[in-house]
Amino acid sequence: MRYRFDKKQLHLLSILTFDASLEPVDLDTRLTNNQLELTVERRTFESVKRSKWLFWNRTSYLGKTAELRFIGVSQAQLTNINTEISGNDFIKDISLNETANKVELRTTSGRTLQLTPTDNFKVELEDIRDSNFGKGTSFGKHGFTESEWNELTANEEINAM
Repeated sequence: MRYRFDKKQLHLLSILTFDASLEPVDLDTRLTNNQLELTVERRTFESVKRSKWLFWNRTSYLGKTAELRFIGVSQAQLTNINTEISGNDFIKDISLNETANKVELRTTSGRTLQLTPTDNFKVELEDIRDSNFGKGTSFGKHGFTESEWNELTANEEINAM
């Protein structure tokens, strides 16, 4: 699946990339043609399968390797780079800091990637292959079934392709 988001839709992007794994070396500030691209391993929170198991709900996820592209970025800066990380880092959230006019990608290690958006800023999330990361089940209701996701995004133009 491929999605496109603007600055006002970052809350939806955060849902899709929550707890996505990324290599710490991917968080450097490589900008090419006002674009920054990261490879992430994510759970498909937008198309979970649910079933009842005794008294509980059981949620099944698929895993995907995806490209996360920030397009229309004039500057990128990584903060808290002295934080020691063992292995992968994980995306906590992606949001707009309106006061500073920065898009911020925060990780569970405490690092923040601050991006200065241009007028034509957008973010693309494109699944490129299946992955074992995140694939599995959990107890409880997590994520969204396809119909729930469609209902949540019905008034949003996230350009799912």
